[in-house]
Amino acid sequence: MRERRQSEAGRAILLALIAGAAVAAACRKLLPWAIGRPGASDPDMLLGPYRRDILWPNYVENGFIRRGLGGTLMELLRDAGLAQPAAGYQLLTAILLVVPLTLLLSALARRGGRSWLWFGALLVMSPQLFLGWGTDFGRGDMLTISFIAWAAVALAHRRHWLAVAALLAGTLAHETALFYGVPLVAAFAWRDHRTGRLTLRQAAGLAALLMGGVAVLILAQRLLGDSKARIAETILAHDPVEGASAAYMTVGGLRTLFSSACISFGTGHAPFMIASCVVVLALYMAILLPGSRRDLALLAFVSFLPFAAMSVVAVDYGRWLMLAVITAWLSAILLRIRDPRTDAVPRRHVAIAAMLLLLLLPMRTASTYFGNDAARLLADRMLGPSRDRGQLFEPCDPGWRSVLPQSATGVAQRAR
Repeated sequence: MRERRQSEAGRAILLALIAGAAVAAACRKLLPWAIGRPGASDPDMLLGPYRRDILWPNYVENGFIRRGLGGTLMELLRDAGLAQPAAGYQLLTAILLVVPLTLLLSALARRGGRSWLWFGALLVMSPQLFLGWGTDFGRGDMLTISFIAWAAVALAHRRHWLAVAALLAGTLAHETALFYGVPLVAAFAWRDHRTGRLTLRQAAGLAALLMGGVAVLILAQRLLGDSKARIAETILAHDPVEGASAAYMTVGGLRTLFSSACISFGTGHAPFMIASCVVVLALYMAILLPGSRRDLALLAFVSFLPFAAMSVVAVDYGRWLMLAVITAWLSAILLRIRDPRTDAVPRRHVAIAAMLLLLLLPMRTASTYFGNDAARLLADRMLGPSRDRGQLFEPCDPGWRSVLPQSATGVAQRAR
C-alpha cells in the first residue's frame, strides 16, 4: 500500500511538471518581459495588430456575437486592471487547454505502462504543439482546442452527449471546434457502434443535437448580437489605422472565405506551405504510435480530413497543422484509455518515433502559414519573402473595404 501511494505521488508530480512545462512552452516569450530583461518585447507587440484587433468585439459590448468568447475573456482581463492583458490571455488559454490534457494523461497513466510519459513529452517538446502556439502569440486556437479536449475527456468515459455539448460550446470561440471536433467524435462513436455500445438511434440523436445546437446558436447570434456594421465599428474605434483587415475578416462572411481561398491558391508560396504541413503531419502518424492499421486510419481521418477542409478556405496552414496534430494526439490517447491493448507497441516503433521527433526539433516550430521554420526559409530563398495577407486583399477582392460601414471607413481614412 505504501509503495502504491509513493507511486501515485510520483506520478502526480510528473504530471504537474509536464503541465507546467507545457504552459511555460506556450508562454516562453513572456519570460524576458516578466523578468525585465533589456530589449524584451512588450506582450502587446507580440500579439500584433491583427490578433489584437479581432479580440476587441465581445459579449459585453456587442451582445451574443459570433466568435465572441475570446474577446470577452480579453475584456475581462482588461477590466481586471492587468498591466498587460495580452500576457494574461496567453497564459489563461494555455492553462485552460492544459487542464483537460492533464486529465487524459492521468487516466492513461492509471492504466499502467509508460506510454503516458511519451505523450506528455510530446506536449512539451513537439514544435507543432505548445511550442508552436507560443510562437503564434495571442491566437485563440488554444482556447478552441480546449473544448475539443474536454470532448475527448467525455469520450474517454463514453459520454457522447457531453462531447457534442463541448463542441457546441467551442464554436463560441471559433468554428474550427466543429471542423476538428466532429471527426473526432464521429470516429469514436463509430467504434462504439461497431462494438454495440452505441445504437444507430443514439447516433442519430447525437447528430440531431449537433445540428440543432448549431442552428440555435446561429439564430441566437443573429437575434442577440450586434450588426456586422456595429462589430466593425468596435474594431475600428480601437484601431482606425490597422483595424480594417481584422474588421473585414470578422464581418465579411462568405466573402472573406472566397478571399481566403483566393489568397491561399494565388500565392506562389502555397505549395511550400501545404507540402510542409502535409509532410510533418504524416510524420506524426508514426510519432503517435498507432497500435494497428485500423488505429492509424483513425488518426489519419481525424487529422488529415479537417486539415484539408480548412486549407481549402483559409491560408493559415500552419495553424490547421497544429490543430490537426493535437487532435491526433487526443485520439491516440483515447485509443489507449479505451483499449489498453493498443499500448502494446514494438520497441522499434518507439525508437522510430523518437528519431522522427528529433528530426523535427531542429526544423523549429510551426508558424501561422508553414509547418516549420525550415520550410519557410526554403520558400523565402526560392521565391522571396511572402507578402502579408492584408496586401493580398486588393487583387482577390478589390472592393473589400465596401464591407466596412461608411462611418468606420471615414474614421480610418482620417486616421491615415
